[in-house]
Amino acid sequence: MPNILESIQHAFNSIVDDEPKPPLNIIEVSYSWLYYSIAKKSIAFEEGGLNTTRDDELKGILKVV
Repeated sequence: MPNILESIQHAFNSIVDDEPKPPLNIIEVSYSWLYYSIAKKSIAFEEGGLNTTRDDELKGILKVV
């Protein structure tokens, strides 16, 4: 039976390699910025809805999310 630390080290080494990661291409970068901007806008809309509603049930739903 192999040593537990050796098993953990082997599993970690299989995930992490020494090769440098290739740079992101322009499509990956643009989709990253698109995702970021959509997330920021959705947070702003959610906060706006939370601040302007008087419905207690809706406030409860928005606070959970």
